[in-house]
Amino acid sequence: PPPSRPQCYYMGIGDKELGTAGGVKREVSGSLSRGINAKRLCTRMKKQDAQMCELRYEKKVDVKNTDLSKLRVKELRKICDDEGIPTKGFNEKGEFIKAIKDKFGIKDEM
Repeated sequence: PPPSRPQCYYMGIGDKELGTAGGVKREVSGSLSRGINAKRLCTRMKKQDAQMCELRYEKKVDVKNTDLSKLRVKELRKICDDEGIPTKGFNEKGEFIKAIKDKFGIKDEM
């Protein structure tokens, strides 16, 4: 997916109207191409700009092609909230899975 505006801002890939926070694009891309993992790079980059390491992006779940039983309850709750599925009174993981399957018309395999 294309990078978002905050990510571009912190990496120094801004447009003329918004500007940038400073160019670290070369350092980031060079480090990643040399095989440094993202966690180690983030630790190194915190010295220059701690905000860059605070960027978090939600992953979208393809409900119909995902084994819902392998997701955490927190992720199932997020799917329910995003889809407007009422979850009041749900205590068990199975309740979340059943509600999501009902909403999307997914049949249980037997």
